[in-house]
Parts: sequence; C-alpha cells; structure tokens
Amino acid sequence: MSNRTFWCEIAIVVVLAPITVLCGLLSAAPFQQSAPGNQKAPEQDRLLSGQPFSLEQIRGLLDVHPDRLSKAILNRGLAFEATPENLESLRKSGASERLIDIIRQRARARVQPLPPPPLLPPPAGGIVLKCSPAECNIAIDGKPNGSTKSGSLEIQGLPPREIVVDFERDGYIGQQKTIAIQEGKDVSAEAALEPSEATKAQFGADLLSMAVQALGGDTGLKDVASLSASGAAVVWNKEGQRSDWTVNTLLKLPDMALFDFEGSSASFWLSLVGDKYKSGGDRKKLGVIGAGGGAERGRILAGGDYDSSLRVFRDFQVSALVGRLKTNGFRLSAMSREEDDKGELHLRAVGTAEAYELTLATEKLPMRMTYESELGLGSGMEIVYSNYKDVGKGKYPLTTVIKLPDAPHRGMEVRFENVTLATDLREKDFNTRFKPRK
Repeated sequence: MSNRTFWCEIAIVVVLAPITVLCGLLSAAPFQQSAPGNQKAPEQDRLLSGQPFSLEQIRGLLDVHPDRLSKAILNRGLAFEATPENLESLRKSGASERLIDIIRQRARARVQPLPPPPLLPPPAGGIVLKCSPAECNIAIDGKPNGSTKSGSLEIQGLPPREIVVDFERDGYIGQQKTIAIQEGKDVSAEAALEPSEATKAQFGADLLSMAVQALGGDTGLKDVASLSASGAAVVWNKEGQRSDWTVNTLLKLPDMALFDFEGSSASFWLSLVGDKYKSGGDRKKLGVIGAGGGAERGRILAGGDYDSSLRVFRDFQVSALVGRLKTNGFRLSAMSREEDDKGELHLRAVGTAEAYELTLATEKLPMRMTYESELGLGSGMEIVYSNYKDVGKGKYPLTTVIKLPDAPHRGMEVRFENVTLATDLREKDFNTRFKPRK
C-alpha cells in the first residue's frame, strides 16, 4: 500500500467515527418518539379479557391456536365445571387433551354430593264419625268438614296428629272430642247429642199428639171413656195370693167404675163413684176380701186389694191418663221423636206433685206407664196396656196389667173379651150388680 492510500483510510475513519458514536447514543435514548397524529394505537386483544367462558363459547373457539386459547382460558376463567360430561362434550367437539388438562386445572371440577332423598310424609290416616241424631254437622279444628249421612261420615287423608272434632246440630247441645289420628289406620268416634230443653219440650208435645191421634183423636178418647165390658180378672194380694174371677165392668170416666166379680165360691160387686166405694154380694163367702161385718167390713174393703185395684184401673184408663196430660198443666219432654232400638218412644210428663213415664209402641199407642209421686206414695206403680181393639172411633186395650209397688206380686190383670160403647150410663147404674147387655 502506498503512503497516500494509508493516510486516506486514516482520514476516513477519523471523519466517520463521531457519526457512529452519535447514532449509538440516539438508539439508546430512554424516550420514545410519539406516533404521528393521524395514526391509532394498536387495539387490545379481546380474547384475553372479559367474562369467564361458557361451555358453548369454548366449543366455538376450538379453531383458535391452542396456545392463545389456553392463555385466554387462564386469563378469563371458566363459567362451567369440569364434569366428566362437559369434558367428554369438548372432546367430541375436537378439543385436545392438552386443552382438556388446562380446562380441568382452571375449572377444578367439584363433585357435588347427591342430595338427600326427600322426606316422605308419614302415611295419612282416616276417621269414621258417627252421630245421633242421625245427621250432625262436623267441624275439625274449628273448620266445617261436612255432615253425617245416615248417621256416619268418613274422612280420609288426615296427617297423624291430634284433632278436635265438634259434633253439632240445631236444637241440640254440641259435643267436642279430641281424637288421635294414626298412621295408615282408620279410627272412629261417636257422639250422642242431647236435645236442648226447648227441643225436649217440643218432642214431648209431639209424642203426646201422636198418641192422641193413634187413639182416635178427641172423638175416639170420648168414645172409650164410657163403655161396658166382660172378661176375666186375676187379683194378687200383698202376700202374693191369687184369685181368679169372671168380671163384668162398667166405666164412665172420669169418675165412675164398677167391677162385678164372680168366682167358683163367691160373687160380689164393687163400685167407685168419685171417692165413695159401694159393694154388695155374697159377703159370707168373701174370705179373700175380709171377715167381720158392718162398719168393719166396709173398712176392710176400702183398704183391701180389690178397691185399690179398682181405683187404679179407673184412674189410669188410657183415655183418662191422656186427658190429664193434655189439660192439667204437665210439663212434657222427650229425648227423641224417633223409635229406639226396641221400636219404642218415651214421653215424660211432670206435674206439681206427680210424674209419669209413658212408653208408646210402634203404632204410637200407649203400652206402658210408670208413676212417680213427689211424696213417694205409690211411686213405682206400673201399668201395661196391650191388645188394642177398635171401639167406636177410638182404640181400647183389652188387656190391662196393674203392678202395685208395695209388694212384689200385688196387683191385678184384666183381660176383656167383649167391649161395647155405653154412652147412656148413669150414676144409678153403679149402685148394683151388673150383667152384660145382650
């Protein structure tokens, strides 16, 4: 190389060196030049930010580069769980196992415990309610629940617990019962409602009216109050001794009655007009009635078994009894207008000093009367009426049994075979022996 060439190269280096140093300093400067005013900053990547991905969104992004999608999943998270079903769904849509692992890690699948089985209610129970009188209104825990039909009501589907049942009916005193309902079983309860005092009085008046109508009404009662009859009679004294008689009878109620007795060893007649007894006949043979003569004989007759039976027979003829109950201010009452299980109806009549229990048969005819006295005298006397026959427009019992209370077998039974109307009877007809009219 020539000296001239050498020095030329040296000169070039000297000139270019400062320029190279200056360029290096500029490239290392800690500030950036601003972009020109007509240029926009680069936009933010929307895939990497936002709400957690849903399962459907991931399925729609499976064509995105796996690295970029994985980064987006790690940034945004997942809105679904990595359940076996969801992961299998992603596999079928084309997700790689690497992406599946990332989803599994990010979602951290939670195994949900199986919910406990629902608690089944205990088997429901039922109740059968019976009420008398037959139709009652039923309320359970204070809420109306229907009425009995033909005396019964069945309710099902009740939860096991204690319930309060009210039995009610207009005119009756209600009842309330607490009943335990049992699982899967039927329980039962019964109530017999007692009528109110007003209802008892109405029932009593109704039964007496029924009896009057069954006996032929007022006209029928008047017909059987005056008659003649014949038949047989049996009398028991206080010692239970029995005497049998053929008997002819006259009745003109309410005051007059006559018995004409005839037996195998004696015959006599006994009449009662008002409070006065009269008698006659073969007195020497009447040892059954009493011995002695004169005033003593009358006293024995007045206090004997025959006169007591005659008085009771007269005073408790069916027409006389019903007439008293209708007109003498008795307080009537009955528990029901319906027949009991024996086919009977029961009427009670209470007066100022006496009371009667009257039993009616199915036909509403009186069949039995029991007497009570406020003073106790005669209380327990019972009379039984049976074998009714049409007489005029009324009905008359051919058989009457009187049971006096002061001895086990004291009383009288009269069984008539023939009964006829005798509307023309006078007091003089009760002062002598009587023979049946032909």
